Amino acid sequence: LAEAMRYPVFSGGKRIRPLLVIAAAEAVGGGTDDALPAATAVELLHTYTLVHDDLRAMDDDELRRGQPTVHVKFGEANAILVGDALQAAAFPAINGHPRAGELTRELSEAGVRVVVAPGAGRSDEHRGPVSRGHRVVPEGHRSLSAVVDASSRQSRIRLEARQRAM
Repeated sequence: LAEAMRYPVFSGGKRIRPLLVIAAAEAVGGGTDDALPAATAVELLHTYTLVHDDLRAMDDDELRRGQPTVHVKFGEANAILVGDALQAAAFPAINGHPRAGELTRELSEAGVRVVVAPGAGRSDEHRGPVSRGHRVVPEGHRSLSAVVDASSRQSRIRLEARQRAM
C-alpha cells in the first residue's frame, strides 16, 4: 500500500494548493516553515480526492498527468484504500501545532465542502450517493474554493499563535 500511496503524491503536478497555503501564510506575516504542515495536509487531502474521483464508480479516468491512474495501476480496491489512507495521513501533518485541533476542524470542514456543496449547480451525470439530496459542484471549483478558504483560516491561526508566542 505504501508504494501505491506514494504514486499519486509524487507523480508530478503543479502543486498549486500548497503554494496557495504558503502564499496565504506569507500574506498575513507568516513564513514558509509555518505553512509547510498545513500545505502538506492540503496536498494530501487534494490527492485523496483525485484518487477517488478517478475510480470507475466516479469519473472512470484511466490517466492523470499522463500516467495511469491509481486504480488502473494498483487495482480498484487498492485505490480506495490509497485515497482513504491519504485522507487519514493529512491530519498527523498538523498535529504538532499548538492549535492543531482548530486546524484539524478547518481541514475536516474543507474536506466536506470539497465533496458536497449545497446550493451549487446540479449535475445529472452524478447519480451516486454523493449527489443524493445535494447539488454537485464541478471538482475544480469546489476543491480550489475549499482549499483557499481553509488555507486562509489556517494562516490566520498560525499568525495569531506566533504573535502570542512573541
